[in-house]
Amino acid sequence: ADVVGTSILTFSFVAAQLGSVITVVLMVACCAFAVYTALLMCRTHAILRRKGIYATSMGEAARHTLGGDASAMFVFAIVYGYAFLGNSTYVLVLGQALQGVLYNFE
Repeated sequence: ADVVGTSILTFSFVAAQLGSVITVVLMVACCAFAVYTALLMCRTHAILRRKGIYATSMGEAARHTLGGDASAMFVFAIVYGYAFLGNSTYVLVLGQALQGVLYNFE
């Protein structure tokens, strides 16, 4: 949500600077990359299921595919750290917006 919320505000500006052709090519390339990543994640999930392993998170999948607790902790830290930092920026923006609204309120 953080990536979409931030980029939607700047997309038209960047697209105007790059031009229509480059923008469309980059969008198609990013879509293909996202689909490929999703396919890899689905295949990993299916392989783990066939082995009787039910990984409920990316960290658990990393534990069983990359080999151990260190890889699981690294993936957990990256995924949840990014989510925490992304959400904290929203809290900061919300606080600034409320400060602006209530600044002249008596």
